[in-house]
Amino acid sequence: MQLIPVTSSAISEIGWHHQVGLLVRFRGGAIWCYDDGDHALFDAIMASPSKGQAFDRLVKKQNVRGVEIAERELEFLDGGFADQRPNNPVTYLRELLKTNRASAYF
Repeated sequence: MQLIPVTSSAISEIGWHHQVGLLVRFRGGAIWCYDDGDHALFDAIMASPSKGQAFDRLVKKQNVRGVEIAERELEFLDGGFADQRPNNPVTYLRELLKTNRASAYF
């Protein structure tokens, strides 16, 4: 899954997947998936002049559930590594979001 590079001191890339939700790669390299289900969240962040402030206001302060994922889990969303994944990639990531547990598969 390709993320879109953005200009921000906190965020390096942002993406959206219709079945998983908002995807954010932070400047430190961590990738987080946020389960909102509303593409308007992605649109609002992308339209904001300050992506970091918009993210803080719309995601962090609203307590949108999120989970850190590994780079390889991000690649699942494009259908990669079909022979190595435990199940459907979207099902797998949604299960991580439900439990709020850290990604431990890879």
